Amino acid sequence: MSLLRDGRLDGAESILGEVLSVQPGQPDALHLLGLCHHERTDPESAERLIREAIRCWPDGDPQVCVAWNNLGNVLVESAQPEAAVEAYRVALSAHREASGTWNNLAGLLRRLGRLDEAEQAARQAVAAAADDPHAWFTLARVLIEVGDVHGGLQAHARGVALAPRDVVGREEVLRSLAVLGHRDEAAVLWGEWLQESPDDPIAFHHHAACVGRPPPFAADAYVESVFDSFASSFDAKLAKLEYRAPELIVGALTQRLGADTGWGTVADLGCGTGLVGMLLRQRTLRLVGVDLSHTMLERARRRGIYDELTQTNLVSFLHGEAASLDVVVAADVLCYFGVLDEVIAAAARALRPGGVIVFTVESLPEVSDDWLLSLTGRYAHSPRYLATAMAGFDDVAIDPCELRMEAGLPVPGLLVSAHAR
Repeated sequence: MSLLRDGRLDGAESILGEVLSVQPGQPDALHLLGLCHHERTDPESAERLIREAIRCWPDGDPQVCVAWNNLGNVLVESAQPEAAVEAYRVALSAHREASGTWNNLAGLLRRLGRLDEAEQAARQAVAAAADDPHAWFTLARVLIEVGDVHGGLQAHARGVALAPRDVVGREEVLRSLAVLGHRDEAAVLWGEWLQESPDDPIAFHHHAACVGRPPPFAADAYVESVFDSFASSFDAKLAKLEYRAPELIVGALTQRLGADTGWGTVADLGCGTGLVGMLLRQRTLRLVGVDLSHTMLERARRRGIYDELTQTNLVSFLHGEAASLDVVVAADVLCYFGVLDEVIAAAARALRPGGVIVFTVESLPEVSDDWLLSLTGRYAHSPRYLATAMAGFDDVAIDPCELRMEAGLPVPGLLVSAHAR
């Protein structure tokens, strides 16, 4: 368990294998081995092992409740939300006071749009553990979404009082508040957060979005903090949102370079957990992943698809790759830049003559400004601005696309591809 907590999965799996070789079907070992596979982003094996552990435990063993909760987490990550709801409910039928499971259930039901059930579950979570800030933050988001803004802000205040440094919980509540139309209230609360912590990158970034004073790009510390915080659920969230950027990127590359040829040295900027890399691997001679988030890079490393992984700012990386890359891709990464001039110029210098760049951004209407920082914390760009920014490339294509779904609606995007001069 210590090795698993420390992320030393090889060591943990070795010991668990020894246990199971002596005592096949030992439920604790099966359960922990399932969690190892979950950490390795192998939800199918994780689900199989945890279900086997549940079958092997005697009736009434308290660990069964923990296993059902963890099975729910695995099912969420493998995009089986209804099965996850059932797993959480089975866990709660045996242990009604499990605040963490109530909280997991409430968060999942909220994302499924079943807000009445989500509110009931969130209230059960705070009733079971009134000192758990995560439960209060979840209740706050649910109440704001059902229209009880006053109640939501009261729950948020309870969460902040219990855990003033819980950045993730506070950020999610205030971002929901702003996106759902309560921009002024959100701006006040972001401002209060900034007064407490003037150097906090999350508070600075979202306060700027609310008051209409956006920086030209998101600070590295903001991007790193955001992606470190949800690396473990990243793939599952994007699967639920019908995330299409990886397929769009590879489709554009295939059109330009052909499906049957090797694509040389490819840099996957903002590689995250490797969703684009998995589609690129078979067609590249050398695949390099770049990301600011250490936690994301650890997930990508476990996939074993990259020849090299680098934790750095993508502009700094490109500056060190003069005319050495055949392909540069960036799937939903440049939505953390407003001004794109420096990063596009750096990509042009990093590519060999005739090399290809492909990236996606969120789209602004043609009549809008060049770029805009939205209340989600991401930037969007106009086609006119992109055409100007890409003036140093040849054969530039800027095609409208749908990047993913949010709140039941498609997110409009732009797929940009070009050849380096």
